[in-house]
Amino acid sequence: MSQSEPVDVNAGVGAVQPESKKDHPAEVALFGFIAGVIDVLVVPAIFVTTIQNFWRHAQFNVLTVGLATLVVPIILLAFRKTRRFAECMILGGAVMAFAEAAIWMTFKILLDS
Repeated sequence: MSQSEPVDVNAGVGAVQPESKKDHPAEVALFGFIAGVIDVLVVPAIFVTTIQNFWRHAQFNVLTVGLATLVVPIILLAFRKTRRFAECMILGGAVMAFAEAAIWMTFKILLDS
């Protein structure tokens, strides 16, 4: 194209756009797993910090913190489109919770002996 040729600004207006590429089948599962790991790490800390800032004498047990962590995946399980994401999110959270418990027990045993 030389400098003197006019540019057609309407050339792509009526053109058919190519179809968008399909997502990879493992993409939803991977993002769900990572979201579950982050959910187990971040949500309990935010939940406990927020409640303690409002109520100074608040006490927590495992059940309340666990339920706060499982709220989002349980809601996502209700809808068909987000069910696979929620299942992988619960799996990622369970793996992370098991890893946290194993690390905690290891340090507890090493420090007590």
